[in-house]
Amino acid sequence: MAETYAPALVRIGDIVESFMAKWRVPMNDFTNMLLFAFDCYRDNMSHTSRLYNRKIVTADANGTITMPKDMIDFIGLCPATEKTLWPSTENTNLNPEAVSANSDIADGYESVGYAGRGAVNEYYHKIVWGERKIYTDGFEGQDVLLMYVSTGIRTDEETYIDVTLAPVIDAYLYWRLGELNGAPINELERRERGFEKAIRLASRYRLPPLRSVWDSLLSVTSQGLRR
Repeated sequence: MAETYAPALVRIGDIVESFMAKWRVPMNDFTNMLLFAFDCYRDNMSHTSRLYNRKIVTADANGTITMPKDMIDFIGLCPATEKTLWPSTENTNLNPEAVSANSDIADGYESVGYAGRGAVNEYYHKIVWGERKIYTDGFEGQDVLLMYVSTGIRTDEETYIDVTLAPVIDAYLYWRLGELNGAPINELERRERGFEKAIRLASRYRLPPLRSVWDSLLSVTSQGLRR
């Protein structure tokens, strides 16, 4: 008989139901508890979850990319057609008004990035969160692989989450349940500390951001010319 294991991704509703069963919370409070669970998951997604989204997007003729609606943090941007991930370099001096399909910035004015010796990266980006746009130089009219942190909350189907976040949601629901039941202030503070401890423990499981991995690897290696 083949071995079977509990899944690494679980429905957020199942976590809520399990919590309610353990603490004998009436099932007519399920909606309230689920809303609290969504609040907890949304607020901690970028800090404790190891999950991130990969999405192919197309830059327009000026190299501009509109952020996905669920994007809350940026990880990386790479050409979608290349087998090796070659991340673009952030250039905070990039002028969105000047970047177009017909006028690339001269290489001499580019920021220092990862490339072969004596060369510069072909791909640059600038993130403007207020406009929810990513302006690029080098990706004009191309398909781009965008890696980003999502809210994780689906509106079209069931929301599945990393099982390592279950203790965080449990601790959060326990804290909020105390508020709903009128627990004394010292008990609420104890539950809040328990929630903060659960966050710290869950954070240990999180893998380093992809950009940090790139920085660590490329800081100790040299690359030859490939472009």
